Amino acid sequence: MQEKINLGLRFLLIILIVLVGSIISVRLWSGKAEKIDAPVDLVINENMTIAEIGKANKLENIVLKIAFGLRSKEEMKKKLADFDLTVEQAASKIQKSMALQSEDASKNWVKIVVKFGLWFSFLIFMFVMMKKKKVSTANRSWFYFIAVMIFGVMLSADPSPMGTIKDNFALFGAYHVLFPPRIVAFVVMLIMVILANKFICSWGCQLGTLQDLIFRINKN
Repeated sequence: MQEKINLGLRFLLIILIVLVGSIISVRLWSGKAEKIDAPVDLVINENMTIAEIGKANKLENIVLKIAFGLRSKEEMKKKLADFDLTVEQAASKIQKSMALQSEDASKNWVKIVVKFGLWFSFLIFMFVMMKKKKVSTANRSWFYFIAVMIFGVMLSADPSPMGTIKDNFALFGAYHVLFPPRIVAFVVMLIMVILANKFICSWGCQLGTLQDLIFRINKN
């Protein structure tokens, strides 16, 4: 009975640490929420200049620059008809540009550099440790705990393999556009899955790592 009580207390302690740590982490790292906005109806016609389109739809110049490939401010004075685009084509280009800018604005790039650097370093370290058979029953739980605390709590559940896959498909489904950093992350994760099989599910996925940690506590 005492053993079961101790097991339950350890489980509750881990959950409490994860919850409290996550709340603190969100307050420290939180920025603009990452979400994919639904396409909006644009005010646009062939006789409007690019500047007028931007003003009518409250668009940033960078959005217009990307959408129409503008190379100077003077081109903002050109009419839509001068770009040999239909209203539908122009609207599609603007929507895609808006989606990319929204994705970029939602990112904390300092956090991204830190988290991926730590994540790759940790995965390489664990891969080498396992290849050398230095991951024992005694230290495995501690490695899991460290992974959960760093990537599941301190860095707010990032990087997220499944989140990256989901966001790639969601963005493409809504705007038929791909956000380059997500594609890079997606390809890297696919390569890791191919090379290391289920390794990423156990050590690179925060939920999988937490599940394995709880399993090890129960098993031990």
